[in-house]
Amino acid sequence: MNIKRRKIFGQVLFILFAFYLDGLIKWAFLNNMNHETVVILPQIMLMAIVMLTMRIEDRRQLIIYGIVFGVIYDSYYYGIIGLYTILLPLLMVGIDHFRFC
Repeated sequence: MNIKRRKIFGQVLFILFAFYLDGLIKWAFLNNMNHETVVILPQIMLMAIVMLTMRIEDRRQLIIYGIVFGVIYDSYYYGIIGLYTILLPLLMVGIDHFRFC
């Protein structure tokens, strides 16, 4: 396996791990710590997207990752394709645009 394939595999594995960890923490806090006044919403997936955006140079690859993981996130949590499918690619391109300012 060459370096480029290994890098892509690592990026995808990193996002999937963050996605799983985000869901696991939401589930754990939902049952134990969410009461009337405090609602805990971890944003590990969002932090992983920001870190991944800083490492990827190709904007086309950013958009593809954003759409794919947005569809996965929407279909897993909401059952409707829409919000994260649009917001993740826009977030990634926005971070890429202002990265070196």
